[in-house]
Order: sequence, then structure tokens, then C-alpha cells
Amino acid sequence: MLLSFTGVACCSVDNHWKEQRRFILRTLRNFGMGKCQGMLKDAITSEAKCVVEALAEVKGPVDPDEILSKAVCNIISQFVFGRRFEYENEKFKQFIADL
Repeated sequence: MLLSFTGVACCSVDNHWKEQRRFILRTLRNFGMGKCQGMLKDAITSEAKCVVEALAEVKGPVDPDEILSKAVCNIISQFVFGRRFEYENEKFKQFIADL
């Protein structure tokens, strides 16, 4: 057989796959996907403002990976922990360094 793998395009559509898909879509909808005013959109918008502020404070060359990593971690932490961290928080910096 020339193709011996199954991927997204080649997978069979069974009940298990349908249940997983339904669960993922329901969970994403609960977090605001597909809605005009959702928690996910609000979290991303507020964090984008923080990123712009952080970039405005930097003098000279900047590594965007560091700031964007902190932004993504903050969006996730808003859902997991219910709060965001300041970019200069030492524990937050250590957490990101450990990733």
C-alpha cells in the first residue's frame, strides 16, 4: 500500500471522532469562539493593548518572541487561573523560562 498512514484528510468518521469534535466545538463556543462578544475575544483584546504598551516602553531593539510568549501565557492564565500577570513579575518570568 502506497499510503499507510491516516491523518485528518484520510481518517474515518466514526462516533468517537464525532463526539470529540462536538466536545471541542462546544468548549470553544463557551470560551467565546463564534460569538461577537466572548471571553476569548475580550482576553485577546485586553492583552493586545498590554503588548502595545510594553512595546512602546522599550528603547532600542526588542525581541518580539519574549513579549508575545508572555501575552499568550497571560491569555491562557486568564482562563486557567482567572488572572493575568504583569510582564515584569519575577515568578511569571521564571514560569515562562521553565517552559
